[in-house]
Amino acid sequence: MEKNYSRSGFVALLEYLPPEKFRLIPKSVLDKPHGRTEILVQIDIYLRDEEIDTVLEGKKMAEVYETLYGYIKDNDKITEVFSGIPTLDDKNKKIRLRDAKDRFLLIFEDGSGYNEITCFVIKPEVEELLDSCLKPNPL
Repeated sequence: MEKNYSRSGFVALLEYLPPEKFRLIPKSVLDKPHGRTEILVQIDIYLRDEEIDTVLEGKKMAEVYETLYGYIKDNDKITEVFSGIPTLDDKNKKIRLRDAKDRFLLIFEDGSGYNEITCFVIKPEVEELLDSCLKPNPL
């Protein structure tokens, strides 16, 4: 079965993911319970060429990403987006931000693995989200 995609242009990221309603989490707690109104957010950040060399010790690969995880409290903008796709698995719906080098792709996944709504956001908004959100205490 093929995935169904719906594409639109650029949107204002912080209207969907306001920093005061977003928290980063360590990957180690992904399997722990979270708030009933929280939706998982996965952020894939492309490592630039100089960072790739460091990570891979000189071995080149086409694309290498660092992944961050967090939760966003559901809000009217997110509810509106998910109401536009058949959410077959409400508890597994997810929002992804994928670095496309000059912009980020914002993906609303319905949990079934087949239906997504996608749009683009500008990098400075992703940076603001990450700078201003709640972060876990260092261990």
